Amino acid sequence: MAKKGEISMYEIQNVNKPELKDACYDLLSDAVLKDGMARLIALSGEVRMKPCWTHTNNWNCTYKGKRVASYQLGGGGQMILNRLVIRVSVKKNELNDFLMSLSDEMSEEFINGMRCHGCGGCKPGKKIEILGKQQIVCYRTDYCRVNPTTEQFRWIEQFIHARRKHIIGEH
Repeated sequence: MAKKGEISMYEIQNVNKPELKDACYDLLSDAVLKDGMARLIALSGEVRMKPCWTHTNNWNCTYKGKRVASYQLGGGGQMILNRLVIRVSVKKNELNDFLMSLSDEMSEEFINGMRCHGCGGCKPGKKIEILGKQQIVCYRTDYCRVNPTTEQFRWIEQFIHARRKHIIGEH
């Protein structure tokens, strides 16, 4: 947070609307994170889902008006080096349909990646039916990874492709 009389990081970025690849260069020095994000940025270009700046160090990728993925670098406005949060977004009412379009292994990984976001909207969690089983999950049904590993980046790429296909209706 900016001190009185200083310009906040939000105000600076709101004027410049930084590119995700530039922010990655500035805030990521870890080789796994840099390489993984380079692949995701390239993938975004291939599938015509350019990451758009939303607020301090946060970008969304949308397809046909629906959010597919979001990226947060540096803890938002905190500017922490090598801090990356990636989410692949699926609305709760589309979750079962989306998961049924995936292989069993991919569905299991997606469910395991749904984490509490700490928003307080669902304390202590909500019971919803996922693939025929009652499960307690966070209010948001996103696949979320913090500082993903190489393997998790592979999952994220697959989920982005699957989510885009699901939006198109090719499942």
